[in-house]
Amino acid sequence: MARVTGKSNNGFVLFLPATSARMRSLTTSVSPLVSGRMTKNSSPPYWTERRVRGHITVCFLAFTLRQILKQRLAEQSFAGSFVELVEGLSRVRAVLLDDGNGHRYRLRDEISAGAMPAFQALKIVPPRRVERLD
Repeated sequence: MARVTGKSNNGFVLFLPATSARMRSLTTSVSPLVSGRMTKNSSPPYWTERRVRGHITVCFLAFTLRQILKQRLAEQSFAGSFVELVEGLSRVRAVLLDDGNGHRYRLRDEISAGAMPAFQALKIVPPRRVERLD
């Protein structure tokens, strides 16, 4: 089985089995980015050093915030599932509404009971259901 190389999202070189035309086309389309050579028909290089540094910074920030939340939950003897807590937080949505008279409002949906320990551990007051923004 032949092996082809391509570039993964984390910047490491992958060795993938070339088992289908689709896989070969994916790795071929990435090759200008890996080799650094741009041709008339190739796409611009998106993984510039600036973008990679930005990505690493955001990942480190997210990891740090996650660890702080876990530490604060442990201080409060949180016995629930951290995964369920994060899933509950990810389900909280808000929309911006304009009443046509120049007044803007933010309306959020209900925060599940499983997500409330995060607000309590971080000593954050949950946002109101309806909030006038002007």
